Amino acid sequence: MEQFSKTFNKIKVESNILYIIATPIGNLGDISIRALKILSSLDIIFCEDTRITGKLLKNYGIKPAKLEVYNDHSNQKHRQLIINKIKNSNIKIGLVSDAGTPLISDPGYKLVKECIKNSIKITHVPGASSITTSLVLSGLPSHNFFFGGFLEKSKIQRKKQLENALNLKSTSLWYESPNRLAETLRYIIEINNESLISVLRELTKFNEEIISGSPAYVYGQM
Repeated sequence: MEQFSKTFNKIKVESNILYIIATPIGNLGDISIRALKILSSLDIIFCEDTRITGKLLKNYGIKPAKLEVYNDHSNQKHRQLIINKIKNSNIKIGLVSDAGTPLISDPGYKLVKECIKNSIKITHVPGASSITTSLVLSGLPSHNFFFGGFLEKSKIQRKKQLENALNLKSTSLWYESPNRLAETLRYIIEINNESLISVLRELTKFNEEIISGSPAYVYGQM
């Protein structure tokens, strides 16, 4: 405990920097000492949902800093206000997502792009990511992979994405809605039932599930 306190106190948190902080994807224990120190020291935390971030902070006994929303609905005017706060005030600011690493399939990259344009320092506090966790647990080749983000809602576009993915000479990773998963698996069966796939859900949670095999086998386990 004494060593923990020494490590915790040595972590420096500065102003005029944007801290991009990874949060747990399921198991609340998956957060770093550095992330906790920085979260407890920030003046403003920009997050997708203040209720979700508030629960995370409460779990670790961190008195909430000012929580402000930054999400898919945030526009250029909102980003410029954030940029001005970072540049022109002596406050400490961080960005988190609801779960995992910010910027992965969320609008955080637009804010980072603006920071770079305005010569604002950015630093990343690494941690949990559903992409790397999925790749590690999938049993699929991990030396060469492609991340495609969310599969399209349109059936035609989704089929095209899957056809292209199955023609790749590397592992491809995708996010899919639970409501569309069965339909997507049927498409994969039609395209190439000889392929090897893996479906992973509830990652890092008590009821974590990993199903690997042919598309038809995985579909049968749903």
